[in-house]
Amino acid sequence: TKRSLCYLNYPYQNNHFISSDDLVDLEYDLLFIRRKSTDYGIDPWHGSYYKMQWEGDSIVGEVHEADLDILAAPPEDGSLRPIKESDLTPAELDRFWLPKLVIKPVSP
Repeated sequence: TKRSLCYLNYPYQNNHFISSDDLVDLEYDLLFIRRKSTDYGIDPWHGSYYKMQWEGDSIVGEVHEADLDILAAPPEDGSLRPIKESDLTPAELDRFWLPKLVIKPVSP
């Protein structure tokens, strides 16, 4: 079965700022929804969330499954980060087309 990976633009405020100990804004910029080619529409239940971490001077993200329907309405508490650790499920990496993302620095 062919599958598609559809980019989900985070619909709320994102500061687009990362630091040595906080990569969550980047994680929110890399949200996707998986779907089969035979599916009608997209279902945020099948979300992909890349949990990012530093590995040396690179940033590596490993895919987690997430119900991104949580983003259908603005967070009631005004939080800029409504997706919690408890909303993420480690994925079976061999089932994913893009199990990891790697961001490497460009040398001058």
